[in-house]
Amino acid sequence: MSIKSWLRGTAIATFCSANFLLMLTPVLAQDAPKDRSGPPRHPYDQAAVQRFLADCEAEAQTQSPPPGVDISVEQFRAFMVSLCPCLIWEIQDRFTPQEAVNLSDRLKQNDPQANAAMRQIVQSCIGIEE
Repeated sequence: MSIKSWLRGTAIATFCSANFLLMLTPVLAQDAPKDRSGPPRHPYDQAAVQRFLADCEAEAQTQSPPPGVDISVEQFRAFMVSLCPCLIWEIQDRFTPQEAVNLSDRLKQNDPQANAAMRQIVQSCIGIEE
């Protein structure tokens, strides 16, 4: 099975850092992503962004492709790392810092609406808008 055919809703990693808990869904982009070259609507403290990126990338480096996905470990990890900047940009664009902390708390409680919000962020980063 190729990574493109991997089920969209599968969560493969959980990241905890800078008060954010993320669930990632690694699917290769099918459509052009939106432009993220400008600043997000709610820029966060750069130290918090850098902590998030460092923790996200470190966690991504521990992941392996799911069984049956034909991609090397190195390629898979590189793909996972490549999502980190997009994820923090999307979070900053959609949520104020306090809203992001609240989202994190709700994700830790496995809140369905919070999970849906994170799924939308991941899907936006990989070019799947639903």
